[in-house]
Amino acid sequence: MGFEKRMEDAIISDPQKYIDEKGLKIIARQYHIGKYIFDLLFEDRHGGKLLVELQDGTLDRNHTYKILDYYYEYKNAHPSEFIDLMVIANNIPPERKKRLADLGIAFKEIQKSEFSQEPIINSSLMVVEKTPAPKVPDGRPKDSDVNKKQINLDKLKSIELFISQAEKFIEAMLDYDQNIKFMGFRANNKNRFVWFWPKMWEISPRQLSGVFIAFGYFYERQARKAFVRLYVGVEKPIAEEYKRRFKDEVIAELRELKMDLPEFDLWPNAGVSSEKTKLLEVKMSLNENLWKTGVEYYKKIEGFRSIVANKVEEFKKKGYTI
Repeated sequence: MGFEKRMEDAIISDPQKYIDEKGLKIIARQYHIGKYIFDLLFEDRHGGKLLVELQDGTLDRNHTYKILDYYYEYKNAHPSEFIDLMVIANNIPPERKKRLADLGIAFKEIQKSEFSQEPIINSSLMVVEKTPAPKVPDGRPKDSDVNKKQINLDKLKSIELFISQAEKFIEAMLDYDQNIKFMGFRANNKNRFVWFWPKMWEISPRQLSGVFIAFGYFYERQARKAFVRLYVGVEKPIAEEYKRRFKDEVIAELRELKMDLPEFDLWPNAGVSSEKTKLLEVKMSLNENLWKTGVEYYKKIEGFRSIVANKVEEFKKKGYTI
């Protein structure tokens, strides 16, 4: 582990100095959860968790993104907890700082000289969190148990593929359009999302209008098949009573201008199952070229993005936002 152990020891001995936050309490180092191990787990004074990943030397692509894997695994095991992420390295190139900021991941660049004194720390502080092995009854397992295990394995593989494709999608999108803002990954018990928006959809540099784009993973359990949607949603701060009007007017203007988007479902037909609440969406297959497909679909809605930006400005002036 080398110098990273010294970094761990120093940060644990004085988290306020290195992380610049009061009241942090170390929960574990080299925290094992599922198949992953991350460096440090802290609890803040409000009960929230901070996952910290360290790198000796210059931050590379692997460390930039793998903390998201740790987040998913921890969040799935602790869905009710508030979780922040941080990466600490001796050197962080400007492009990596931008990626982390776009993903909503905090970072610290701390030179090696600041870790010159190695404090004495209980290096045995470790936590292993494992899912208990299911109890197997005597005799052959039931077919339903075998099928359930296979479904879970298939889903896990598809989630791993989606995460790798989402990382490529984010990088490609930031290269294509510098005027977008990523807010990183979100997850619930079933699905995974990368959400972002063009900056021209903001009410101000500090306030999102409520219109966003998501690159989302979904799993159809009955069909045992994963798929991905690129969709546009409308949420607060557009007031609840004006959400439908916003969507109606955007789609009406899209049709009036004869902007042809045959591959997309539009409001009120956009959405899955009985939901049907999205403004626009397109469904994609989960494969090794997914990231390219997602970028190409984003390019196709350039005119639509301008309509939304104008409508956001109009609703703001009319006081339809909260």
